[in-house]
Amino acid sequence: MNIEWNSEEVRGMYPRTWNSSNFHHEYTEIEELIINRSHDKMVERLQTEKMMPRERVMRGFHGSDPDRIPFSSPFSPPVGSRIFDSFAETPPVVHNRDFIEFPELQILALSLWHARFISDFCVPITNTFGEELVTKKFRLIEHGPPLAVEPFAKTKEDMDWFMNNVPDPGHRGIFPLVTWTAKQTIKFLPELLTQGFCCAGPYAMATFFRGTSEFLIDIRKNYEMADLALQCVLKFFLKKLDRMMEAIGPVFNADTPDGNILFWCDGGGAYVTVDEFKKTWDRTYGTTIPYCAKKNVNPHICVIAAAAHNALVRDIMDEYLGGSLCCSDEVPPVEDFVPMWEGRNKEDNNGGKVFMIGGATTKSILKGEEATRKDYLRYARLLAAAPEKGLRAATSVVVDANTPLPSIDMAVKMTLEMFKYPVTV
Repeated sequence: MNIEWNSEEVRGMYPRTWNSSNFHHEYTEIEELIINRSHDKMVERLQTEKMMPRERVMRGFHGSDPDRIPFSSPFSPPVGSRIFDSFAETPPVVHNRDFIEFPELQILALSLWHARFISDFCVPITNTFGEELVTKKFRLIEHGPPLAVEPFAKTKEDMDWFMNNVPDPGHRGIFPLVTWTAKQTIKFLPELLTQGFCCAGPYAMATFFRGTSEFLIDIRKNYEMADLALQCVLKFFLKKLDRMMEAIGPVFNADTPDGNILFWCDGGGAYVTVDEFKKTWDRTYGTTIPYCAKKNVNPHICVIAAAAHNALVRDIMDEYLGGSLCCSDEVPPVEDFVPMWEGRNKEDNNGGKVFMIGGATTKSILKGEEATRKDYLRYARLLAAAPEKGLRAATSVVVDANTPLPSIDMAVKMTLEMFKYPVTV
């Protein structure tokens, strides 16, 4: 089989940065001016609070009371590109696709965004989930990561070929730009914690690689094929973790307060039962968590699965280095996370007792302040009920590219007001 990781769906319109492991950009004088002035404005805004971000996150993750719950502003490339048109009611002038073609635009967008919105984290995400490297066909679209069109592995022979030709994400597709962006944000926004983005995890990647319906049928009726698919994507995913660990440097913890965070999400676990989750354990979390532990990295993971699944992941993270689980109102509901930690959090374990939650939904934010406050009160009640020195948390605002600027301002302001520590309702 002769497969090249170049999709006919793109029809020759590959960005200039494609497969560019040595991408380098010399910033112009104007770009440096924008970045430097934005940084000065960001620091000025951060200094209006009682703590700077790294101190706040350290206290929040390690049991010493912060002034408020650590917060991530709602930047992502589809939303962040709107900073260039000031969220005007016109078609966006800069697209997610432009961030791939001209990645320096994303650095400018992140600089301007964090000058505008207070945040403790810098989250340069969603330029790729790996679709362009584990599918046979994909499509580059204007707003969002590559779109998977046709799975790679239709036969056992396809998987055998892939195992012998696993692409290095540090040299192919879009992922080199993801690691480059992480390095740039660490350089230009050192006050914030950069989130090194390694989505998607083994489960979700297996659904790209094999096809969602085919993979789930394999799990239940042809497990040998499902296991082979997971072996393939696991081998690729571990390479992805290595490349991002190299990019972000030391992980953030009590010994390295200047470090950063390794993050990945893995939605595929939501599609399988607990028994199936356990059956695939050695090809997923049973390998990835110990792998991170050997490198002294405690990852932050959005499992997107039911409470019983998440409890298994929490236990293996506790067994090794710690880390955190992230949740929102997808799967499971946020309410499932609090009982998971109650009674377990009396002693700190490398920040391993943290969970990150999504803020009010976009739907609520668009309805106005009353609806947003009602959504936030759910989270506030849960956090207020957490045992003393128990559940540690971080929060974010969830918006999309069509959310008006006044609505984002309102949601960010309300988040900062309602999640002062300790949270009360």
